[in-house]
Amino acid sequence: MWRYLRESGQINAQQLFYFLAERYFGKPFSWQEPAPLPSALIYHAGYSTGFAQWQSHYSESLAEARPVAILAFYRSHLQSGNTAMFDGLIEILEQEGLVPLVVAVSSLKDDVSVGLIESLVERTQAKVILNTTGFAANRVGSPDLASEPTDFQSAFASPIPVLQLILSGSTEEDWQAQTQGLRSRDVAMQIVLPEMDGRIITRALSFKASSHYNDIAQVDLVRYELHEERARFVAQLAKRFAILASKPNHQKRIAFVLANYPTKDGRIGNGVGLDTPASSVNLLKALEAAGYPIDNIPEHGNALIEELLGAVTNNPSTLHERGCWQSLALEEYLEYFYQLPLECQNAVWGR
Repeated sequence: MWRYLRESGQINAQQLFYFLAERYFGKPFSWQEPAPLPSALIYHAGYSTGFAQWQSHYSESLAEARPVAILAFYRSHLQSGNTAMFDGLIEILEQEGLVPLVVAVSSLKDDVSVGLIESLVERTQAKVILNTTGFAANRVGSPDLASEPTDFQSAFASPIPVLQLILSGSTEEDWQAQTQGLRSRDVAMQIVLPEMDGRIITRALSFKASSHYNDIAQVDLVRYELHEERARFVAQLAKRFAILASKPNHQKRIAFVLANYPTKDGRIGNGVGLDTPASSVNLLKALEAAGYPIDNIPEHGNALIEELLGAVTNNPSTLHERGCWQSLALEEYLEYFYQLPLECQNAVWGR
């Protein structure tokens, strides 16, 4: 009985009841020994599956050269039968033109789990990884007071983007009521720490919700509930990253966003102990050398700041004193404007 519960999962739970019925209640059931669940496995339609079966299921999509996106979630969700949310996300990924390859893992600190994902990236030429596990996978010690920065590395050797999908530990109602959105626990485990692995933070796309009340166990059952609008946004974002991976560098456009807080022109690119302007120039030069469409790079950090101050900034005191060379045609502006909810449009017109 302990083995059934320890290995867990839908099949083991079913076999546990067959075992109990036959052993203690004299019912004519046959049962199988508890089946251990690997620390990492490919998931499809509620169960573990093999790579060949996955290929067969998506044969048409793969023949159309649709990009493969690897989706990783904790194996514990499979053990507890909490997979309906992931099934909904898989369907949305398919609708957005991606081929999802779903992997249930024990942890991104587990070598077997990371090794399986790496091998699947290589075999499928996957363009993006969608990760729903929390924390950081880095095993490097904490930074000390040294002059050199600590070398943090991604858990994955493959140079493809890893998008962090947030599964909120709170209800949607709690999330809506909070002015900061996510609670501190979610921010720490699913944003701050994953950023240490270089993951790209997306948004919360599921929340905890009450499934139903179980009369036999006399307990409220909780499930993860997918937020379809936010899940579709993440799926579209993942597809764009996948498409970007196939574009040559000269067709890509990169934007640098420098902080300016407090909003004074003397604080542009401010970073304690850092020379952000000089670093930005070095990055621009590296992008130029890699074939990105960049020209007229400032000679040094001071020249970069002087060029930025040649136009409007987010300093409210100088908004009306400097020229604005960024513009948008009225017709193009209205095209986007009319896509906003009517309530938002009316609020803007009211101002």
